[in-house]
Amino acid sequence: MDLRQIQDILTKKASKIPPDYSETIQITSLALLKMLKHCHDGSPNQVMGIMLGTVVDDYTICVDDAFALPQVGWAINIDSIDVEFLKKMLKLQKQTQNKLKPVGWYHSHPGKGPFLDTDDAFIQKEFQQEEQRFAAVVIDPIQSCYGHVIIGAFRLVSQETFDLGVEPRLTTSNIGHLERPLVYSKTYYKMLIKYSLKEKDRKLLMSMKPYKWFDGLIVKRGSDAESENEGRIQNACELLDLFNQRLKEEHKLLTEKKSPQQIQAELAVKYVGKIDPRRNMDKNASIAIEDTLSQSLAAMIFNVTF
Repeated sequence: MDLRQIQDILTKKASKIPPDYSETIQITSLALLKMLKHCHDGSPNQVMGIMLGTVVDDYTICVDDAFALPQVGWAINIDSIDVEFLKKMLKLQKQTQNKLKPVGWYHSHPGKGPFLDTDDAFIQKEFQQEEQRFAAVVIDPIQSCYGHVIIGAFRLVSQETFDLGVEPRLTTSNIGHLERPLVYSKTYYKMLIKYSLKEKDRKLLMSMKPYKWFDGLIVKRGSDAESENEGRIQNACELLDLFNQRLKEEHKLLTEKKSPQQIQAELAVKYVGKIDPRRNMDKNASIAIEDTLSQSLAAMIFNVTF
C-alpha cells in the first residue's frame, strides 16, 4: 500500500464524519407566551417551570408547550422543587396521549439578565444527569420589552470533558450582542434560540387583538348587531345540546357503581382538550349582556350629544 492509497482511505473516512452544526432550540409562540406570562406574573420573585417538546435530531430541540411549577422565591434551589407535583403533571401529560416529553426547564431572573448562577447550575446538573440533552432557559421579564425578549438557553459542560482534557463543543454565531463575561460562566455554554410560528400559533396571535378605550363607544349597524345576536343564540343551542349529552354520559358513569374518585379521574381524562359547554355558555351570556349594554349606552350618548 503506497502513500496515495493511504491518503484516499483517510479522505473517505473524513468525508463520512458529519459536520458539527450549532445546536438550536426552536420555541413556538405558544410556549414563549406561556413562559413570558408566568415569569411576568411572578415578578419580582423568581419562578420556574418545565418545557415540553421533542428532540428532533442531534442539533435541534423543539419546544411546543410549557407548564408552571409552584416554586416562587428570591432564589430557587433543588430542595424547593415539588417532586410530587412534577410527577403528577407528567402523569397527566401521558394520559392525554400527547407525544411531547420534557426537554428542558425555564426560570426567571427579574432584572438580572439571562445566566446560570450557582443554584441554577446545580439544578441543571441534576436534570442533566437524568437526560443529557436537557436544556435550561432563563428569561428576564423586567428587561424584556415590546418586540425584544431577553432570553438565553444554556447547558452545562460535562465534567468528563475537563478531566480528559478534551476541548468542549463550541457554538458560534453572528447573532446576538456583546455580553459581559462572568466568573462562573465557564461551567456552561450558550445555545442558539429560534422562534417558529405555526399556523395555529398565528391564529392565536391574531385573536389577541388589543382593544382600545373608545371601542366601546362605536355603535354597530342594526343588521350587524342582529346577525351577531342570531349567531350567539345558535351557538347557545349547540352548547345546550352538548351540555345535555355530557350530563347523560356522567349519569351513565354513576350507574356503573364506581367511586367518585374513579369517576372524576375518568371525566378529567375524557374531556381534556374539549370544549366546556357550561363555561362557554356563561362566557357567551356575559359577552352578550356587556355588548348590549355598551351599544345602548353609546346610542344614548350620541342621541344626547348630536
